[in-house]
Amino acid sequence: MDTKTEKAITEHDPAQMPGYLKTTKVSLGPIIDFSNSKVEIKRVQPLKK
Repeated sequence: MDTKTEKAITEHDPAQMPGYLKTTKVSLGPIIDFSNSKVEIKRVQPLKK
């Protein structure tokens, strides 16, 4: 899980997640942004070779 307190989740944030998932051997990684009154969540799955 990658938590953010930025204005929004950018395309850079999901790009980092496959590396985290590969290192931890986890199959799904949520990115959660708590900076606005409405929580933004993106689900990222590792890239398949």
